[in-house]
Amino acid sequence: MDIRSYANPHPPRFSGAAQLARLTGEIYTEDRRGKQIDALIQSARKGSIVEVLELFLLAPVKGHTRTRRRILTERIEALKAKGAIIREVATGDQSGGGKLPRMLLRAYEQIATSGR
Repeated sequence: MDIRSYANPHPPRFSGAAQLARLTGEIYTEDRRGKQIDALIQSARKGSIVEVLELFLLAPVKGHTRTRRRILTERIEALKAKGAIIREVATGDQSGGGKLPRMLLRAYEQIATSGR
């Protein structure tokens, strides 16, 4: 099974170590330059499973809410175009089973409230 894991350290609740402890695939850990997500998208193939602890972690850590949501959607669309399946480890939901809209709504809400 082709599993690729993405960790985006988002302190304090989602530290890099906390994410890495729960991810199981080939790990791409984001750095300050933000280039690991590009490498992850480029490496994804049809049938690859891209796992993240929670979907909103595919968005950048910093930026305005609307910008973070737009970038999250662009990244999800890029992964879908490659034929990858996105798995949210915290809930067990996968984008392939028609659960992507619910996953996105939850991610949008987390992005909106993450600064509080």
